[in-house]
Amino acid sequence: VVDVELTPEQLAEAATSGDPELEYRYGLMLAKGTDGVRKDTAAAVTWFRRAAGRGHRLAQQSLGEMLYSGCGVNKDDAEAFVWFRRAAEPPSFEAQFNVGLCMHLGQGVEQDKEGAAEWYRLSAEGEHASAQVNLGLMLREGDGIPQDFEEAAEWFARAALQGDMDAQCHLGDLYHEGLGVGKDMAKAAKWYKKSAEQGKAQAQHNIGMLQYLGNGTQQDKAAAFDWFKKAAVQGYVASQNCAGCMLDDADGIEESKEEAAVWFRK
Repeated sequence: VVDVELTPEQLAEAATSGDPELEYRYGLMLAKGTDGVRKDTAAAVTWFRRAAGRGHRLAQQSLGEMLYSGCGVNKDDAEAFVWFRRAAEPPSFEAQFNVGLCMHLGQGVEQDKEGAAEWYRLSAEGEHASAQVNLGLMLREGDGIPQDFEEAAEWFARAALQGDMDAQCHLGDLYHEGLGVGKDMAKAAKWYKKSAEQGKAQAQHNIGMLQYLGNGTQQDKAAAFDWFKKAAVQGYVASQNCAGCMLDDADGIEESKEEAAVWFRK
């Protein structure tokens, strides 16, 4: 068992023993610049590579991430994919997601959407929220796999319950349109609001529209304006127009032609 109380100096010395766990931990310390150690991503890559070569799964994952992002090393999607694949062989839901992402985008490997969906599914079954969202999107759009709104809704729901704001917004869309689930404006409003509260502009606009119309929730134009303005500040064009119109027409809020003009010019 590795001594968790090692000082940075002790860890640096111990890492030279060839123990992959120590190599990984020292690389992690260098990558983050923690415990008073100067951040050195290039050195971190060296230590991750040593541990990865000895089969350390987290080091393989970390090395893949640094190669994928070009952090501390020249960006190399192909080698990143190799390490993600190795890390994914023992069950690692994060690595499985990364393999799926590389295959989905064709980065470092030939694009294979059907294969990507299989890797996403492995990761999604382990409750990896991003994998659940990506698989849900592929199912919703029929992107390389047969379209299936019901299964898409199931994956969005699982990720939404974990607090993923994208999944919450997508689930709201399905309830809004009645795709794969019964049309339910109250549930659409519920999930849009959860996503909006986390800052997703599209969800802020959508809950704003429902509150403006009183659709699935009590009509409240002042609250709708607040949501439109939050999304507008993030550059969401539809919300900028809605906020401008409400200000220009004094629609449920105090009139302000000057502020309306600001949003119309965005």
